[in-house]
Amino acid sequence: MALKYSLPKVRKALEALRIKPGQAFFPRPDEVAEEIESQRERGLNDALRRDGEDYRTRVQRWIDAYNSPEEVAWRKSMGFE
Repeated sequence: MALKYSLPKVRKALEALRIKPGQAFFPRPDEVAEEIESQRERGLNDALRRDGEDYRTRVQRWIDAYNSPEEVAWRKSMGFE
């Protein structure tokens, strides 16, 4: 398992499984693999959520700058509005 996933990932999965209620004394390899995949997916979902929040923040900053009084005045002076 350590060759496939890396030793730190296996250790992290075992630590997570160790505190699960009703978990057997030592988890089967397929249970460890499922936990590693679950942790990986949660990490990807967290990264996607952060990327989405970053994008929304950038768009909101652009909208705020576009609607700033100075920008509106400049557009009007140039005949864009």
